[in-house]
Amino acid sequence: MEIWNRIGSAKVQTPHPEEAAAFLRQQLWFAPVENCENVVQSGNFWIEFVRWDGSLDAYRPDAMLCGLRHIALETSDVCKVLADCRVRGLELQTAPDGGPWLNRKVYGTGLHYFNILTDFGITIEVTEKHSGSAPKADRPIWGLGHVGIQVPTLPEALAFYESLGFQRDFAPVENDTPDGPVQCCMVTKNGLTLELYAFVNYADAPMQENPALSALEIPGLSAPVRGPAGECLLG
Repeated sequence: MEIWNRIGSAKVQTPHPEEAAAFLRQQLWFAPVENCENVVQSGNFWIEFVRWDGSLDAYRPDAMLCGLRHIALETSDVCKVLADCRVRGLELQTAPDGGPWLNRKVYGTGLHYFNILTDFGITIEVTEKHSGSAPKADRPIWGLGHVGIQVPTLPEALAFYESLGFQRDFAPVENDTPDGPVQCCMVTKNGLTLELYAFVNYADAPMQENPALSALEIPGLSAPVRGPAGECLLG
């Protein structure tokens, strides 16, 4: 198995870091990081679990909180992985027909995805852009698709991340959802992709105070900063 150079990492707060790291290794094909306790990796992206015994913000996608909201991992066969996750008894969010959703407006050919709701306070999204787009690996899920950040307004968020050197993967799109229109754009820097999305009807959504997904490392950042949604960014 190939272990790629790290493009970034996420820090997750949880009362049980050992159990959370074990879940990702046993259920979602993550690999341990040698000599790093409670740190796991999928391709070139690492997740570090740290102990936190306080309260945590709601993490489900419909919570309407701004900040770091989900981690998306890549697969080359989203339907097969969905079936496997269902057999494993994982808590899933899918399209009404039980299959993956399709966001038709992104990346030219669209993006298939479904959500896994974990017991440790984060949403893991599994994505497939199109056939052959996922990293070549010996694991059904392997490598970062993106990190999702709900922001108050998309133009402000784009301006901020472009000032850090991120570039747009495609022009911003707008989709209709049960919660109203949502505007979205993916931006990438050195292989690290972020999904910036804003619900038009929830521009005043509160920022998270105690998120499980508490910080995102962006290699090359000179000092820690807060993004426009209150997200903690580390260098």
